[in-house]
Amino acid sequence: MLKFDEVITSDKDGSIVLTDGYTSRANSIGKRSAAVTGGFESVSHSTGVFSISTALGDKSKAFADGDSAISAVSGEKSWSTTDGYYSISGNTGNISSSVSNGESSISANTGYRGEADCRGNDSVAITTGDNSVSIATGQHSVSIALGINGSARAALGSFIILGEYDENHLINIKSFLVDGDKVKPDTYYSLKDGQLYGERW
Repeated sequence: MLKFDEVITSDKDGSIVLTDGYTSRANSIGKRSAAVTGGFESVSHSTGVFSISTALGDKSKAFADGDSAISAVSGEKSWSTTDGYYSISGNTGNISSSVSNGESSISANTGYRGEADCRGNDSVAITTGDNSVSIATGQHSVSIALGINGSARAALGSFIILGEYDENHLINIKSFLVDGDKVKPDTYYSLKDGQLYGERW
């Protein structure tokens, strides 16, 4: 059984790194590897190709730098980021951020007042939490905000998809092309009364 605050590090191919301690760290550099933490204020970092990095504790961070990697956190005020191509960054914590830098990647956030930021081309950013923000700055991408009072921003030539609510009931979903004329690339948009409303950032 792992002890609290235990640190386990591996740089071998096919390796697995685990720790369940408070303020703990897990680091995996090998290919096809996994780094997992379950403690509060913990850090999970995996730089291997086809790797998985998971941090479950509050105020935790998860990083996966390898191609085709997955980085996921579920703690509040947490951070999840991936840099590899075809990778996934996911976050379910409130007031948290999910960032994906690789092309053809996905950044998803389901927490309240969360942020999904997708910076690579041909990628998707999606938020479902209330008062959340979805950002897609890469070319040919999609920014989706389906939570109550959600907003989305995307690059020129990309699409935004927005949801509208009547109290707690989803009543409308619309998509818009960021054409640079009616829909600007430097503006956060939300959907109200079926109309598009924008606010420059």
